[in-house]
Amino acid sequence: MTLALVASSTSSLVHLAPIDMVIVVFYFGLVLAIGFYLKGQANTGEDFFMAGREMTAWIAGLSFLSANLGALELMGWAAAFGRLDAPALVLYAGAISWVIGYDTIYAHQDREDDALIGIKSTALLFGPRTKPMLALFYGLAVGLIRNNMLM
Repeated sequence: MTLALVASSTSSLVHLAPIDMVIVVFYFGLVLAIGFYLKGQANTGEDFFMAGREMTAWIAGLSFLSANLGALELMGWAAAFGRLDAPALVLYAGAISWVIGYDTIYAHQDREDDALIGIKSTALLFGPRTKPMLALFYGLAVGLIRNNMLM
């Protein structure tokens, strides 16, 4: 019985074409090459982390969005269904809202240091309005994700 289950489940696996494998290997090779190049340019951990603390808020924000993008929501949806539908975008917006919420909580641990050395964070941006902003972002996340489940 177990052998039959394994045999039936392997027939539904996706088989990659040679060009797909070339793209995957190229991507990983490129990421490794960039990492080793940047490691060679960095003399200290401070240089390697966040471009020596000189990264602008826009670059950090785009990095955050692209890291969230690649993880699950849009790529997983497109892989599963072969297209990108509105519910995937709603799920993605909910995930972004959730991450802004927990990143703000995490950023409060370093807010004094961030202010001292000039790093911009949501903890400093929201300041005394942090609790209402957390309620807004977590409420938005729960609402969007719940709405997505009902679509």
